[in-house]
Amino acid sequence: MMKLLFRLMALGGAMACAAICGVAQDSGDKHWKAQWITAPGAAERDCVVLHFRKVVELGTAPTRFLVDVSADNQFILYVNGREAGRGPSRSDLGHWRYETYDIGPMLHVGKNILAATVWHFGTHAAIAQMSERTGFLLHGEGEAESAADTNASWDVEAESGITTLRPKVNGYFAAEPGQRVDGARFDWYAVGESTNAGHQSLWTKAVTLGRGALRYEQDAPNNWQLVADPLPAMEMTEVPAGRVVRTSCTMLSRGFPREEISLPAHSTCSILLDNGEEN
Repeated sequence: MMKLLFRLMALGGAMACAAICGVAQDSGDKHWKAQWITAPGAAERDCVVLHFRKVVELGTAPTRFLVDVSADNQFILYVNGREAGRGPSRSDLGHWRYETYDIGPMLHVGKNILAATVWHFGTHAAIAQMSERTGFLLHGEGEAESAADTNASWDVEAESGITTLRPKVNGYFAAEPGQRVDGARFDWYAVGESTNAGHQSLWTKAVTLGRGALRYEQDAPNNWQLVADPLPAMEMTEVPAGRVVRTSCTMLSRGFPREEISLPAHSTCSILLDNGEEN
């Protein structure tokens, strides 16, 4: 009787710990097959921006398609050219966060483009940013979703049109860096909905860094111990830009910013907008 009671208590303790720490209970998928991926020869701990792409062909349009996504340092996920989410929330390597999205409504019959842009800020990273090395991970939660798993079938491209800028401030600076985009070099089609990526010659197959491993797994192949992010994604809502207070642009129409404007090459235009709200 005492042995039986002890075993029940031990089982209860393990279940309680798993619930508190965010470990899935016997989901039938104890070991993820999805691999952390990066670009061959890419900087592991220095500044780099990578684009990833995968074509997933579907016979039917799913109503539900759950994927778990993470990266080191940050990612933006796109589905057929539309943003699906960004993250992950910051944490330490022992509790590395992944975000979960239902991208089913964004998919259709035929070829679908899953894409992501991943930033690793290197020594320019925010003070709060912990890191292992540059990597991206996408894990499909079911059998159908497993077709989207990150592995060596994904394509990858290093983005040469983005450089990080360490702000020059008088005093302590703890946030992540600014970025400069060179429009002539930037691959504007890398995360688009076309199956033909922009700079075709720059794309190559990704290399793997070991499968994604949940926290408390034994013999994990890397140092990212994954846990689900319990917080909902940040809300992304389009709001009016406001009215023009001051500008140097002679070509600015009265309808701006509701209407587009075209600027000549190598020209400079400054616009001051008033949103009408105080933060």
